[in-house]
Amino acid sequence: MTSLVDDGFRLAQWIDPQGPPADDCTDLPSRAHALVAAARQHRVAGLLARALDARGEIPKLAEAREELRRAVIDERTMHVRHALFGKFATEALAAAGIPSLLLKGAALGPLVYPDPALRPMTDIDLLIPYEARSAALETLARAGFERPTPAVEAFWSEAYYNLPLAHQQFPALMLELHWSIAQAGRHAPDLDGLFQRAQVLPNGSRALGPEDLLLHQTLHHSYHYFEPKLIWIYDLALLHRSPHDAATVIARAKVWKMMVPLALSIHHLDRVFPGSTQPIYREFAAGIVRSRWLTKCFPATSSLELLGGWERRSRQLVAGLLMLDRPAQMLTQVNGWIWRTIRFGDRAGRHMGKEQTR
Repeated sequence: MTSLVDDGFRLAQWIDPQGPPADDCTDLPSRAHALVAAARQHRVAGLLARALDARGEIPKLAEAREELRRAVIDERTMHVRHALFGKFATEALAAAGIPSLLLKGAALGPLVYPDPALRPMTDIDLLIPYEARSAALETLARAGFERPTPAVEAFWSEAYYNLPLAHQQFPALMLELHWSIAQAGRHAPDLDGLFQRAQVLPNGSRALGPEDLLLHQTLHHSYHYFEPKLIWIYDLALLHRSPHDAATVIARAKVWKMMVPLALSIHHLDRVFPGSTQPIYREFAAGIVRSRWLTKCFPATSSLELLGGWERRSRQLVAGLLMLDRPAQMLTQVNGWIWRTIRFGDRAGRHMGKEQTR
């Protein structure tokens, strides 16, 4: 059997939303340490513990049982700290009359997970209206967040669509302030519509609506070249299984110019969590020829991957271009990358022999 640490596919089988594997678990004691290590690596220790407990398999972990317990505690601690941090930021913005929407883990935990603490976070992502950027940064600075230098702010504004903000009293936590959910010229979400279609969470915060949440999570994963990180793939499996209108998702993907990323995401889900997507999605993905062609050009080397070599920058540049819906966009994107590199430096921040702090 392929190493669980290297592949993670056995781990995916255990936490599959459809339920743990029906086959016997005779290899569990010998693979326990590897299974727990993979769960920590993929940030799904809580999901693994829940699946093993449902089958009464926890005792078979033997010495690895304590490792799993510590991993679960770490995830839950991470979740609680970030949830409180996000509440602090949203309340500061709300007090100043600035609307915000929770993105990614902060929204997914309470919306699609059976227990919000099963979705750990490494930061808090907040979306604000584009025109509220300056006011939001001033408001957050008064609340103790460290406003970046003009040069760093200019870099993030030109190159991306979000800005990382640290807090003076919570140096280990990070807020990602977004004014869009996609890079300009690459995809075209209707930003005003995101706020109009927002849904309210149990704690009173607001998040993207069901269809927008699924599309954004798909975009986020595509921007990471479908990295085989199990927590992100699991997010999408739950989103596809949660109530939403599939026809609306597909129609909106066309408007947002992200049909290729959506098709690739469906291929990925069908590989890792078979049966997670509706037939309408599989029929749609089968019709996007370039998505199938991409998986053949970048053959996966493990069962958890979609695109082989996703971590290599040279392949990322090629895959990023080929994931654009319209070929005419490719020239615009290449020109944009060249211009940003000349003006701001490379991805490591090197520019004219200096390092930018991001």
